[in-house]
Amino acid sequence: MTAQATDTFLHESQEFDITQLSHETELFDPRLHGLSPSINSTGCWRGHVCHFTLNDNQLQLKTLWTNHGHPYPGWTEKRLPLPLLNGVKANERYDEDGFQDFHGRYDELDLDLAYTGDILISTDIVDDDRSFVRGHRRPWHFPRTLRLDFRNGQLVGQQDLSEVFRVFDDRYCTDGDFYGEKRRNGLR
Repeated sequence: MTAQATDTFLHESQEFDITQLSHETELFDPRLHGLSPSINSTGCWRGHVCHFTLNDNQLQLKTLWTNHGHPYPGWTEKRLPLPLLNGVKANERYDEDGFQDFHGRYDELDLDLAYTGDILISTDIVDDDRSFVRGHRRPWHFPRTLRLDFRNGQLVGQQDLSEVFRVFDDRYCTDGDFYGEKRRNGLR
């Protein structure tokens, strides 16, 4: 599996990747809003990418990139029309030969979300081989990770876990993954 496109989060004027949720569900499910996301590449099996932010401590979906309709872009000439989302019309994009990275993009959504749980957000990825992991990047791949605690979409707490993940990475990881006896400085 190739590295997957991650959702992002703007917090304290800094861009973060969302690296972990306390629940298996997504922060935003496009299917609940009339969209049928479909794969656009092996780097985005979900067929959509979200950008989140806070507005007066309220979790909001700000931007959504998505495909809508047919499962394999480039194999069909036409996608389904994108519906309005929170009163916002999508910008549809195609390039000259018909292949698109995402079918459309919704900007300035300001859609309040009622998520309850923790979100780990990470930034300033370490510039080494571990930044090119397969699948999803993990919090220990980044020098800075915060835990944000939400109740019904309201931010109720924040904790810096950067040192915890640095120690975890130093003790138990090699190239960002677990390797049993190959753990550098690992506790046995």
